[in-house]
Amino acid sequence: MMTAHSTAIPTPYADDVEILADLGYFPVPIHAGRKNPILKDWPRLSREQAVRLADVHPHASIGIHCRNVRAVDVDFMDPTIAGLIEQWLIKNVVKDGDALIRVGQAPKFAMLFGATGKHRKRSAAS
Repeated sequence: MMTAHSTAIPTPYADDVEILADLGYFPVPIHAGRKNPILKDWPRLSREQAVRLADVHPHASIGIHCRNVRAVDVDFMDPTIAGLIEQWLIKNVVKDGDALIRVGQAPKFAMLFGATGKHRKRSAAS
């Protein structure tokens, strides 16, 4: 199932933490309006602990630990090009329709996939 979620306001932590944990992601509470985690020990956070933190930090922004995630970051401001890349990814990369799309400044987006095993960062620009 393709899941797209785009809002002008960051999603409060308490709203989506259980959904992300159920989908296999490792949610992390983030300082609202910033990009850094609230907890210093966030890399050791389990899914269960992350869900319980919704009571403590309900209005925090939400991030995910990328230990089991791979992403394709599409930074094209041309909606036609971004749309063609999204269609290609859905047709050629997405397995069983499972991917999470994060839209920040449309039409730019990041498509996230669950993954296992070791990986290294790659860039089309390099």
